[in-house]
Amino acid sequence: VSTQSTGGQLQRREDWQERLKLLLTKRTEGEGTYADSPPPPLPPAKERTALRVLSLFDGITTGLVALKELGFQIECYVSSEVDEDSIKVSKIHHPEVTHIGGIENLSPEQIAELGPFDLVIGGSPCNDLSTVNPARKGIYEGTGRLFFEYFRILTYVQQSQRDSGKPLFWLFENVVSMSQADKTTISRFLQNNPAVIDAKHVSCMSRARYFWGNLPGMKRLIKPRKEDRLTLQACLENNCDRVARYEKINCITTKSTSIKQLKGRYYPVYVNGTEGDSLWCTEIERIFGLEPHYTDVANMTRCSRQRLLGKAWSVPVLKHLFSPLEDYFLCNTDSSVDSSLANADSSLANTDNSLANVDSSLANTDNSLANVDSSLANTDSSLANTDSSHTNADSSLAKADNSLANADIRLANTDSCLANTDSSLANASLANTDSSLMTVDMTSVCVDNPANGS
Repeated sequence: VSTQSTGGQLQRREDWQERLKLLLTKRTEGEGTYADSPPPPLPPAKERTALRVLSLFDGITTGLVALKELGFQIECYVSSEVDEDSIKVSKIHHPEVTHIGGIENLSPEQIAELGPFDLVIGGSPCNDLSTVNPARKGIYEGTGRLFFEYFRILTYVQQSQRDSGKPLFWLFENVVSMSQADKTTISRFLQNNPAVIDAKHVSCMSRARYFWGNLPGMKRLIKPRKEDRLTLQACLENNCDRVARYEKINCITTKSTSIKQLKGRYYPVYVNGTEGDSLWCTEIERIFGLEPHYTDVANMTRCSRQRLLGKAWSVPVLKHLFSPLEDYFLCNTDSSVDSSLANADSSLANTDNSLANVDSSLANTDNSLANVDSSLANTDSSLANTDSSHTNADSSLAKADNSLANADIRLANTDSCLANTDSSLANASLANTDSSLMTVDMTSVCVDNPANGS
């Protein structure tokens, strides 16, 4: 731990959360080491069934919220809860849930009648286990002993379904701030080492919890989904001039004072730029992964609603834990896949028919092409004959042209002869005419001089 050079005050290490997690998960002398059970074999897709769930210490039924958001098909959801306000919230949002009262009154006969179950979940009250509570009574007193009720019911379910051949999944949750002795006791009874999962990785709130169970992949790396709200600003009401003072906040509990942050007890929200404000109930619901107004039931006060939320599970964390069960039980995504496969098969059948039609068309086309080839051969032969005829015609035309040329020459010669004839005739006529005229003239002279005649 370092000190400030001026005031000498202790400063928190930057990695204090990781160190705390290491401290709480470190095994001490006497603590058992339990091998993780291998996941059961995956059933064929056609053998998957809808989920049958038994939820102990159900609270406001956040387990069912997570399963629904993941798309699981739920055959039945049996809830054991004694808090009246929690039951009211559950009945409003999930009327299909079967409520069976407190866990301490459940008998093996009731379990056999309600079952079989595929998933048993629960988290006993933590107020007598958390070291934050100076008046805690531990795991053997007060509400701490309710863990053994969970163990009792889980044992009943396991024994009644031992010969069913179907896997039984289970999950138990509690705070990481319990004593090492209590953690060791829980691990010894469940024969299982817990996984530590902090909601800060999938939400804007730091909320580290122990999770014991046999769900596949419980200790894998937690990754946020695209719908997760990772910052406080993403959870605040829009258009209300509310600005987050911090990106992440500390754990919200049942106490109203848990809203304030750090040792200075600062409100986490700025209003109108300067004034601090607490978180609204709808904003707390978003932080836990619930829909706004989820706890707005039966005119409950703000404190009553926060008390319910402070005991609830973080829905994004549950979705992380439950998602591997999609390979074991029916989901709405499975129906979509089956529908897609059916459509694909239909499309393939139609494609096969189309290909058969195409093959038939190609065969007809081949026949048509053969006929076209034959026609083209005949056409080529006709064209060859036509070319030969054209050649003969060209030769005849050439001879005709020569004959016409000779005829033109003969016509020219004839024209020349006719011209000479016309000239000769003209000359002969003129000579005869002149001779006749001269005779006439001479006759005329004799008439004019008759004395000459006498």
